[in-house]
Amino acid sequence: MKRRARFLVAVATATAVLAILTLWAFSGSHSPLQYLVGGTLATSILLAAAFVQIVKRGYLGRPRRRG
Repeated sequence: MKRRARFLVAVATATAVLAILTLWAFSGSHSPLQYLVGGTLATSILLAAAFVQIVKRGYLGRPRRRG
């Protein structure tokens, strides 16, 4: 359980950091569109990283257990 909680905290932290870095890259005051782009970019990067982990660990090829 602790391992799962640490993972979720790490994902939430990575999302916040990526969104902040994206907004930092935009100069000046931020419009709603820039906030949207920052959140979308952070989400896309994290989803790609999650997909890589799923493929790397072989979760896609495993049959499901019934029981």
